[in-house]
Formats: sequence, structure tokens, C-alpha cells
Amino acid sequence: MSRWFGTKKEEAPPPTLSDVNKRIDARVVELDKKIRYIDDQLLHCRKQLEQRQTPAASNRIRQRARQLLSERKMYDSQREKMIGSSMNVAQTEFTMQAMRDTQLQVEAMRAANDTMKVQMKEMNIDDMYKLQDQLEDMMDIQNEFQEVMCRSHAVPEDIDDAELEAELAMLQEMPEMADSSATPSYATALDPTAFPAASHTTPSQDVDEYGLPIGGKSEAAPLGF
Repeated sequence: MSRWFGTKKEEAPPPTLSDVNKRIDARVVELDKKIRYIDDQLLHCRKQLEQRQTPAASNRIRQRARQLLSERKMYDSQREKMIGSSMNVAQTEFTMQAMRDTQLQVEAMRAANDTMKVQMKEMNIDDMYKLQDQLEDMMDIQNEFQEVMCRSHAVPEDIDDAELEAELAMLQEMPEMADSSATPSYATALDPTAFPAASHTTPSQDVDEYGLPIGGKSEAAPLGF
């Protein structure tokens, strides 16, 4: 059948607003180039008129300037229309994009709402209160455990001022505390006078503080060989 009737051609997708806006912008750029070219030609005509020209040549130059000026006005009008159309297309494209964004936001909020409903079914405010009460009870019990563990055994906890003063007075009356500046007993052993004099010295010899003779030699005892 396709040989006789042929196949249906696929229709091209309609142009998007972005494509249309690009084409309009390209058209505006082209018109700007034409307007700049006409301005250059008008400047050239003006320079020619400033020079000395014959009346016939001056008329031809003026006629050419009028044609260029009319063409420029036409391009200016087209350019203004193109710019207006581009603004309308851009505004429409912005509106459509805003609508798409709003639609996505609504879908996201709807999905979030469904998820929250499912989660709320799994939660119970009474269970939350019970859980909070249980946590508070366990914290109170733990505090009681800590207080019990901190208790002292066989140690008086409270000592009044009278007992404290009595203990301090008793310590002050002790001999070791009262005469703390006395020479210790172990230091008396180093007294020089406590050492006895050497037996081989004569009474007339001078001795030092340790009982040894000063400046003299002791007499050696005979060996009796």
C-alpha cells in the first residue's frame, strides 16, 4: 500500500520560543549592520557636499542622501518592531518557565505531603510522651545511684566548731609541735667535744677540735727486736 499511497511524512516539531527569540536577535543584528553602513554612506555624502561641486553633481549627491535616509528610516522602523517582538517573546518564555517551575514546586510539595502523611502514621504523640517520661525516670534513678556510691563509710561527715578547736588545741600542746626549734637528737652525735682525746698525745701538746695533735709528730714506740 505504501507503494501506491506513500507514507505519511513526519511533521516537524513546532519552533520553541527560544528558537524564535534567537532568530529575532539575529535579524536585529543584521539590521544594525545595514544601519551602520547607511550612516557611513551619509557621512561620505556630507563630505562630498562640503567640497566644491557643480550644481548637477550636488543635486545627484543630495538625491542619493535622500534615498539613503529613507532606507535608514525603514530599517529603524523594522528594528524597533523586531525589538518589541523579541521583548514579547522573551516575556512569554519567562512566563512559561515560571509556570514550569511552579508546577515542579507543586509536585515536590505534593510528594513531600504524601511522605509526611506516611511518617505521621508511624508516629504517636502518646508514645513520645511515654518515652520522655521513661528517660526522665532513668535519669532520676541514675542520680540516686551516684548519690549512693558517693556515701562515705565510718567517717564522720559533720564536725562542729567546738570539736575542731579542741583538736587544734591538743595538737598545739604536744612537745614536738611546741618546741619545733630544738636541735634534733641525731645532730648531737656530731658535737666535737664528744670525741675522746688520742691516748698517744702528751698533755702539753695542742690538739684540734677532733683531739688530734697540731704541728707535731707522735713518738713511735720501740719495736723491741
